[in-house]
Amino acid sequence: MASISRDKNGTKRLVFNDHNGRRHFLRLGAVNAKQADLVKSRVEAIVSTRILGQSLDAETSHWLADIGDELHEKLAKTGIISGRTMFLLGSLLDQYIATYSGGKEPGTLVKWESDKKRIVQFFGTDKDIKTITRSDCSSYKTWLYQECHLADSTVGRAIRGARMFFTAWVRDGILSRNPFDGVKGSNAIDESRNHYIPAETVKLAMEYCPDAEWRVIFALARFGGLRPGEIFVLKLDAIKWERDIIIVTSPKTKLHVGGGQREIPIFPELRPYLLDVAESAREGAVYVLDRLRERTTGKAKTPNLGKIVTDILERAGIPKWTKPFVSMRGSCETDLAEILPIQTVTAWIGNSPKVAQKHYLRVLPSHFEQAVKNGALFDKKHQGKQAFHTGNHDTKPTNSDGAKYGAASVGNGLSAIVTTNKKAVNCSVLQFTATMCKNQIDQVGLEPTTKGL
Repeated sequence: MASISRDKNGTKRLVFNDHNGRRHFLRLGAVNAKQADLVKSRVEAIVSTRILGQSLDAETSHWLADIGDELHEKLAKTGIISGRTMFLLGSLLDQYIATYSGGKEPGTLVKWESDKKRIVQFFGTDKDIKTITRSDCSSYKTWLYQECHLADSTVGRAIRGARMFFTAWVRDGILSRNPFDGVKGSNAIDESRNHYIPAETVKLAMEYCPDAEWRVIFALARFGGLRPGEIFVLKLDAIKWERDIIIVTSPKTKLHVGGGQREIPIFPELRPYLLDVAESAREGAVYVLDRLRERTTGKAKTPNLGKIVTDILERAGIPKWTKPFVSMRGSCETDLAEILPIQTVTAWIGNSPKVAQKHYLRVLPSHFEQAVKNGALFDKKHQGKQAFHTGNHDTKPTNSDGAKYGAASVGNGLSAIVTTNKKAVNCSVLQFTATMCKNQIDQVGLEPTTKGL
């Protein structure tokens, strides 16, 4: 059994015998009686489990995990518990990237390294991850805003990246809880960076492209909706002229179920640029960007096409687009969505309706013009019903309207019309319906007809 004694200066000490019978004196300092009794009960529980050869109960385990390093070190010196193992942040981050990098795309690894660099810069390489609190993680988020001057969406990705690392360490049993849980990162989209690029603007930029390969880069992005990585790996034999399709291989979605390849039509705006690059290709060329790939020293890595696009736009006198390939891809999807079902469009572009709505589809000035000027904007078959609910008391149903809606009104009751829009009841509709009901009553009376009489 353990006991608490008081020193002359008012501080308290714990006296106990360990599992081997050795006597120990543990200075607790200036703590109150309740705190001292808690330490006493926990030490007695630890010694008992050591004597019986049992595991610690969950409550005592959590207590040991939460106490400060000073008290934990004092207990470890008595031999009743083991000393804490340091889990250094820098080495664990390196270990995570080395363990999970297999099969990941280069872009994913670049992001992981970027997240690692920020985390280490803020917390330090030798920081013990067990000492990182939720408050520290909130301070990290503030630092990303105030010191790194990152946008909302970038901060959101950084927070989610950090949470991913700590989630793995919880899964490995190093941590009991994730300190980044509850630290929210924005998932907002900066619409000011997304642009709708008219086809005429892209064609103007093509006039300043150095060769056919660069013209087809613009064409595949704007008139085919391809990503830069998809353009870079596109092969000449993937263009099926006889079927009017292109088989697109997607490095980004190749790990998704059925996401490795998709087929898109050879759109009329795209065909001349594909023909141009095919006719100018060298003998034995495999890729559409044969010469450009050669200039990248044969590395299986997508060059920074966006930087060169920006240079071309500058020579053409066109204002720079913040994200040129995302903007051209989004413009292509927006145009297609104007005339084709969304499931068809997203199958060709290689995303989902949800992603298209959030990241790619744009509201155009022409939409406003159409809404204002087009008198037949809505489906004509609903225009008669619309007149019933507009609240315009000068609108009267015509005979054709009566023939169309009268029987339905009598059969379904007035509530079907009145309750649809209680604030905009059309008196003409009520009068018309009452007349139809009267005609029915005059013919058969209030009582139902009786057969055989």
